[in-house]
Amino acid sequence: KGHTPIMSCVSCDDRSGAWLAAAGNQVVYLQCTGSTCTAQATLAAPCNITAVGYAKGKCFVATEAKKIHVYTVSGDGGAFNEVTDITVDKKISSFSFLEATQSVLIADKSGDLYSLALDQVNNGNELKLLLGHISMLLDVKSSPDSTYIATCDRDMKIRFTKYPETFCIQSFGLGHTEFVSTCAFLKGSEQGIVVTGSGDGTLRSWDPMTGKCLDTIGADVLFPVPGDAKTPVKFIEAVAEETIVFCTDSNTISVIACPGGVFDATSVVSSEVDGFVECFCTQPNGEPETSSIWALVRDGEDTLGWQHMSFNASARRLSSSTAITSAAPLPPLPAKSMTCRKCDTLYHDAEEGAAVYFERKEERMRSQTEAKAAKAQKAKKAKKASA
Repeated sequence: KGHTPIMSCVSCDDRSGAWLAAAGNQVVYLQCTGSTCTAQATLAAPCNITAVGYAKGKCFVATEAKKIHVYTVSGDGGAFNEVTDITVDKKISSFSFLEATQSVLIADKSGDLYSLALDQVNNGNELKLLLGHISMLLDVKSSPDSTYIATCDRDMKIRFTKYPETFCIQSFGLGHTEFVSTCAFLKGSEQGIVVTGSGDGTLRSWDPMTGKCLDTIGADVLFPVPGDAKTPVKFIEAVAEETIVFCTDSNTISVIACPGGVFDATSVVSSEVDGFVECFCTQPNGEPETSSIWALVRDGEDTLGWQHMSFNASARRLSSSTAITSAAPLPPLPAKSMTCRKCDTLYHDAEEGAAVYFERKEERMRSQTEAKAAKAQKAKKAKKASA
């Protein structure tokens, strides 16, 4: 499960119309004009990718080998040029850019959050530990004024932390009943409202100052599913003033208004794509109150492509292009592959009791102890041999 290829895409905010798409061990830099998208540069990472990020001309690619590879990228037939690589202790799950300090937030699968100043990317020991959860971090975002950080984890909670005083926890958001897969700060919200999506199939809005849940809406209310099937919310992004765009495990991308943190179910507009939505990114497209949404999708043959959508905030209209553009050179997905967030592997097993948990924990501790003893013995033999 740990080696399931992920799919990810991220907007290159300082390059108009540019974004990155990643799948397996491949990354593509794309330049877009209107609804047309062209691959300008490609990269084959040493192994499968766990997360990808972009900040001020630098591309961050985290891999299963516990490495962060940093590249500059040039379009117009250019290439990814590696600047450095950084070895980390745990696999990386998410990146986010912090404008105020010109640094990148780096979340890992052990629950720790680090920052790396962009002017220190050549010096891996400049990773600064900011905070820690006791569960896998799945997403991290900063407030528009960079005074707060929102982190969400597999154990159903959101932490709101002051920045740069990250030792000071402002509040916790509690209420989700499954992993919290994604979060976003609303645009134009004076209170700094945060919206989250979860494996429990709900969207929730929060006041970070108090940790109070302001409103909840079920994705199954918007998109009914048969029986007891769950509809995990995979991605959320702010797309307009007090408005978010989100996707679930389906072929639909939807936009909903959340004025003052209250979801307006009557405002929902949706658009179906010609495949299964893996992830998406958003960016202004140069027209007033209009944003582009680029979705990375797969068809019934598990091949990847991208599809363009346009959202007009004043008209509350979401329109999509009529066809998927091939995502070559991104590789085809393996049969029965997981989704980008690997939702199936994140659900807690209700039948897994405390005894099983402690048995596994004891086994991990025993393995760690044996590994440390073997390392010490090896060092002792090397010292004796050199004497």
